[in-house]
Amino acid sequence: MVYWKRQPRKKHPAVQSMNSRQRFRRLSPAERRVAIEAAFLLIRVPIALRLRGYAALRDRIERAAGTRPAGAGAARIAQLLQGVARRLPYQTTCLEQSVALHWMLRRRGIAAELCIGARKQEDAFEAHAWVECAGDVLNDDPGVRQRYAVFDGPLPARVRFS
Repeated sequence: MVYWKRQPRKKHPAVQSMNSRQRFRRLSPAERRVAIEAAFLLIRVPIALRLRGYAALRDRIERAAGTRPAGAGAARIAQLLQGVARRLPYQTTCLEQSVALHWMLRRRGIAAELCIGARKQEDAFEAHAWVECAGDVLNDDPGVRQRYAVFDGPLPARVRFS
């Protein structure tokens, strides 16, 4: 069974609330819409993963057209999604964030790839998910490919993530 690492909280949400509201007001209207969409998907994706499974969600995302080159927009969407994820009252996994980002990019026609990799450290098996666009890692550091062995091709339909 694969256990996804949860990202540690830096500050209590109540401490961030004033600063978060001010930052949200400074965003452009288009960026606010992206942030609201990210919040919605970061709530929806964990539920969909548990109820329908990864394969059904992957198939739904893959049906979205994604042929446009990325540009700076994909990186900004990833930044906004990560900012929203840090401010949620609960922690989201790398898989949940990556699926949400992949979904957002594909809906906008941006060709992005959801990458899932694994590694064994000492006696523990670790898995990690991230999104790449035109060879650039969007929601993680660029060296993630060297630390994890990436699965080639789609995962089997019976795989369920916990």
